[in-house]
Amino acid sequence: MPRTKETSAAAAPPAVVSGYVAVLSSQKSRMDALKAFADLQQKYGDVLASRTPDVQEANLGEKGIWYRAVVGPPGSRDAASGVCTQLKAAGYVGCWVTGY
Repeated sequence: MPRTKETSAAAAPPAVVSGYVAVLSSQKSRMDALKAFADLQQKYGDVLASRTPDVQEANLGEKGIWYRAVVGPPGSRDAASGVCTQLKAAGYVGCWVTGY
C-alpha cells in the first residue's frame, strides 16, 4: 500500500501547475537559493533588476530536496523562456524553465 501513496503523491504536483518560472540555480538550502538569486541579480541587473526572487522546493528523490532560485511570479511559459533567453544573451547559460 505505501507504494500506491508514493505514486499518487509523486503524480500530484505536476497537475497543480499555476504557471511557469525561469530557474536560475538549484541549491541545498533556501537561504543559498536566495543568495544565488541576489548574486545573479547583481551581475545581470539589466535582466533581473525588476524581477521578484522566489524559491521553489524540488524533491529529487534519491538526490534529496533542493531549493530552486526562480524568477517570480509564475507566468506563461513564453514569459519564463524570455527571461532565460535574455540571460543567455547576457552570458548566463544556467537558466531553464519549469512549472510552478
